[in-house]
Amino acid sequence: MPMEWTPDENQPAALDVPYVDDLRKADGWQGHSTQKSYETLKSEVTEAISKLGGTVHGIQRGEFTINKIKRPGVIIRYSLEGPDGQMAHGRFDMAGPPFKKVTHAGSHTATYREQTRARREKSVVVGLYNVIASLRAQWVLKQLNPAYAPLMPWLLADGDHTITERFTMAGLGQIQLPEPREGGEDALTGEFKEVE
Repeated sequence: MPMEWTPDENQPAALDVPYVDDLRKADGWQGHSTQKSYETLKSEVTEAISKLGGTVHGIQRGEFTINKIKRPGVIIRYSLEGPDGQMAHGRFDMAGPPFKKVTHAGSHTATYREQTRARREKSVVVGLYNVIASLRAQWVLKQLNPAYAPLMPWLLADGDHTITERFTMAGLGQIQLPEPREGGEDALTGEFKEVE
């Protein structure tokens, strides 16, 4: 007899990101006490992407709305040169952790505006700090697996959507991957051997 399953409605969302002031190192978050500036972190992002073979063309600040929650962030635009010399363009969207609204100051006071600005800045800085840590970890993975393509998930698949976005919107069966070239030039072959 088939069973029907209904999830609880009170379950947290899959991407239930904690507020920036509630981030914990034990949960894997980094940078919540960093003194690095936004400009310094932009330079470090550019350097980390360059180390992975990409070229950053711009980092634009803005705001994302995810599940009706506004989160400050950045869009990082980059390109990657393929083995055939052709350039592929990519976009990495980083929504910083949400921040708690200032509640103890009047909404039109300088104190309110300054505290809100500081919380927004901390959100972006902590987000970028974690992006840099992730990019550096991907460089290590690239050393351990030469076939690993760290910047591939954020390449633009159709001009507007990244490969990752296409996958999450349509599922794996709907993604059209390019056919390998004749002669197998695009494939990396190898042998796996279990060592005792």
